Amino acid sequence: MGYVKGFAHGIMAGAVIGVLVAPRPGRDTRVALETTYHRSRRSVERAVDGVQSGWRTAQPALRMVAKAADSAGKMVQPVVRTAGDRLSEHSVRVEAQLGRNGGPA
Repeated sequence: MGYVKGFAHGIMAGAVIGVLVAPRPGRDTRVALETTYHRSRRSVERAVDGVQSGWRTAQPALRMVAKAADSAGKMVQPVVRTAGDRLSEHSVRVEAQLGRNGGPA
């Protein structure tokens, strides 16, 4: 019986809320929707223009960063290569020592 009572209360509450927030007449609703549409469209267009302008402004800086990263990469390559060579030499020496000493203790 509690379920039916709750269901009836829900229907009554829904009916009251529906009457209180009933939509405007059709013509008023259409005008309001059209106004909201045009405002939203203008806002989106302004936002898109702002993003495009920012992107155009950022392009030179992005190109400079890409050049700097490329230069840094070219400068680091010899250092990395030298470090790799030294590591290989050290590895060969360690393996040779382990071979002479009969392996790890």
